[in-house]
Amino acid sequence: MEDLQTQWTKKEFEAYVLLYCSYADLKETAEETHYIEEKIKHLDVERIRHEFEQDNDFQSNQKIQSTLRRFKYSEQELSNLLTEIKELFLADGVYHMLERNMSTVFDRLIKQS
Repeated sequence: MEDLQTQWTKKEFEAYVLLYCSYADLKETAEETHYIEEKIKHLDVERIRHEFEQDNDFQSNQKIQSTLRRFKYSEQELSNLLTEIKELFLADGVYHMLERNMSTVFDRLIKQS
């Protein structure tokens, strides 16, 4: 099966990733929403959110993996993205078990790309 390709910019990709991760514990809190909006102020968040909501988990994973390969993130860029994800998880003051699991999943997605 072919990867799902995107035409996202890096910032759009990062917005999608943050949205994906915000649902790790099955809900996006107001604090997480605020964190995402602050990180991607100049993007059409609702357009990216709509795309995210239309995708199932498999499609999201495929899009993330193929876009990571397309952008060829450096180690520093990946580290920065992982830091943003961890900050997102802590935005509501609670680091849920499901968020910890998502962190592990995302680490694997990065290594597979």
